Amino acid sequence: MEEQHSPINSEMMSAPSYKLLVTTPMAAIMVSGKPKSEWSDLLESIGLTYASAAGETQGEINAALETVAFMLQGGDRLIRKYFQDESLSLERMMEISATGADIWMCKLGDGEIEKPDVIKLFQTIQAGLIETVGDLREENQMIDQLIQVQDKVIEHINSLS
Repeated sequence: MEEQHSPINSEMMSAPSYKLLVTTPMAAIMVSGKPKSEWSDLLESIGLTYASAAGETQGEINAALETVAFMLQGGDRLIRKYFQDESLSLERMMEISATGADIWMCKLGDGEIEKPDVIKLFQTIQAGLIETVGDLREENQMIDQLIQVQDKVIEHINSLS
């Protein structure tokens, strides 16, 4: 029987740079007003988006997208396990997201990651936001702002030389 390869890097999954990929959509889901019983399914729904984007990136961003996609596609059990040691508050999700974004920007500035890959990362986060709660964008200002922030980050990255 063939041994199944798991792309989950459990050590890196606790890093804010990886957590950003889950906490940003989780924050949007939390403010959406959608019932808690739907949260895991909403997160799981973006796993394929992340997996697809992983195929278009390289290096650490590829590893992050691939790892998080695998975890999300594992469904409710893996998602619950992922958040078991984390306070599920909006403030905490936003704090982790901001720290994760800062880390990716530092890595870009240090030349550790490529500009097209980091742009793809933030485009993918935005796609995940739109996929999970985009239908509420017009009626929920916080969701709209979370989606717009991704545009601003991408615009900033594009302006860098």
